[in-house]
Amino acid sequence: MRCFCRLLPLNYAKIPNCTVDPVIKLGTFPLIVWSHGLTGTGEEHGLFAAAIASRGHVVALVHHLDGSSSKTVIDGREEAMYYDHPDFKNYKPEFRVKQIAIREAEISEAREKCLEAFDVDIAFVGGFSYGAATAALTATKNPALYAGAILHDGWFHIDLSKSSGFESDFPSEAHANGIPVPRLFLGSTHFKNIEKLSRATKRLQDKSSAEVHVLPGTNHGNFSDVVWWIPNKILHMVRMIGPSDPHDTYETVLTLTLNFITAQKLNQGGSGMRKKRQ
Repeated sequence: MRCFCRLLPLNYAKIPNCTVDPVIKLGTFPLIVWSHGLTGTGEEHGLFAAAIASRGHVVALVHHLDGSSSKTVIDGREEAMYYDHPDFKNYKPEFRVKQIAIREAEISEAREKCLEAFDVDIAFVGGFSYGAATAALTATKNPALYAGAILHDGWFHIDLSKSSGFESDFPSEAHANGIPVPRLFLGSTHFKNIEKLSRATKRLQDKSSAEVHVLPGTNHGNFSDVVWWIPNKILHMVRMIGPSDPHDTYETVLTLTLNFITAQKLNQGGSGMRKKRQ
C-alpha cells in the first residue's frame, strides 16, 4: 500500500460532481435509500450519491450492521465488527436470510429518519450487488412505501453447489412474489455470463415488466466508485472492470438511474409520499 500511495498521490484522484458553496434549493425532494454490497461499506457509492444529490435529491447511504460490511464501528462496542465469513463447507441456508432481514430493517429505519429530516415527496430503494438483493426484498415487503427499486448488478442467486451442495434464488420472497413496484435493473456483462445467476435474474425480471439494461464490456466493479480512485490500467489488470471506458460507463449508470427516478416521479405526480405523511 505504501508503494501504491507513492505512485498515486491523492492530488491525482478525480472527484466528479463536487462543488463549492452549492445552492440549496427549497421544496420537496425525492429520496433514495441505498444499500451497499457484500464486504462493502456505506462509502462505496459516496460519489454516486453526491452526483444524485447535486441534481436535487436526498440520498441515504446505509452502512449495514449485519456482518456483511468489511468493517463496522458500532456505538457502545470497544471493538469494530469485521466481515463475518460463512462456513462454506457446512453452509447454513439461514445465514444470509438472517443478514438480509437485518439489512431490510436498517433500510426502513433510514427511510423513517429521512422523513423526519426532509420534506420528501417520493421515495426509492436501491442498492448494488448484495444491496440490490436487499432493495428487492425491501420493495417486495413494503411496496406502498416506495415508488421504485433501483437494482445495480444484483446478487439474486446463491450458488454453493460445489462446496456445500446448496444453491437458491435470493431473496426468496422477491422470487416467489415478484417485486410489486417499478424496477430498474442495471447489470454487467460479467454477471450476465454467469449462467445460474443470469437465469435467476431473468426470472425475477420477468415476474412483471421492468426496465432492464446490461452494459456492454462491464464487470462488477464498474458499478462502484472505485473507477474514480484507482488507475484504469490497474483495474483492468485485476479484472475489476471490463474493457469499456469506466468513466463513460459510470456516467451511463448515473444517467439511466436519474432518468428512471424522473420517469417514476412524473408517473406518480410526486404526491405519493406527501399523502402518506398527511
